[in-house]
Amino acid sequence: ILSGKTRSVTAFTGAFESAKIKPTMDLAPLSLEPPIWFVGAAGAYKSMYDSAREDNLSKLIRLIKHTADPETLAKLGELIADYIFVSTPVLSRADLLVPVPTNPERWDKRGYEIPSALARVVSDSCAIPLQDDVVITDAKLPELRNIPKWFRAKAIEGAYKAEKAQWIRGMSVVIVDDIITTGSTVSEIAQTLLDAGAKEVAAISLAHTERTQE
Repeated sequence: ILSGKTRSVTAFTGAFESAKIKPTMDLAPLSLEPPIWFVGAAGAYKSMYDSAREDNLSKLIRLIKHTADPETLAKLGELIADYIFVSTPVLSRADLLVPVPTNPERWDKRGYEIPSALARVVSDSCAIPLQDDVVITDAKLPELRNIPKWFRAKAIEGAYKAEKAQWIRGMSVVIVDDIITTGSTVSEIAQTLLDAGAKEVAAISLAHTERTQE
C-alpha cells in the first residue's frame, strides 16, 4: 500500500507534539454541522495583522503561500498525518481524501497546489486513497481573504462542482485544506460532496486562523 519513498505515520508518531506549535483554541469540531461531522486543525495560524504573528508555524504558512520546496510540504503533510493519527477519530471512518482545489489562476502563479501536496503525504502515510480531481472550481473563485468574513459563505455559493461522482458515492470523505478560517470553503465543498452521494464528510487542515486575545 505504501510506496518505497513513503514513511508510515507510525514511523513519525510524535512529530506533531515535538513541533510544539500553538494549539487551536477557537475551532469547535461541531461548529460546521450538519454538512461536516468532524473538523480539526493541527495548529493555530496568526495572520500578518496579529501581534503574535511571528510564531514558526504562522511564518512557515505565509512562506509556502509564495514559495515552497517539496521537502517542506512533505514535513507539513507529516505534521497533519500525525495529528490525524493521534488526536482525531477520522482514520476509523475515512474512505477517501479530497483536497480543496486551488484557484487555477493561483496554481498558474505558484506552480503547485498546497492542499493537494499536503493531502498526498497524508494519503501515503495513512494509507487512505486520494482523489484530487473529484471536486473542481474555476478561475472565477474569489480570493476570500479580501472578502469580509460574514460574506464569505455567500461569495462562494456554487463555486465548486463534483466530478466522477462514482468515486465518492457512499464514501466517508475527508476534505484536506491548508488553512480554515470561517469554514465557508470546507462547508461549501462538503455540501457539494454530499449532494453528489458521499455518505459523510469530515475536514482537516494544517491550521485554523485565530486572533490573539489582547
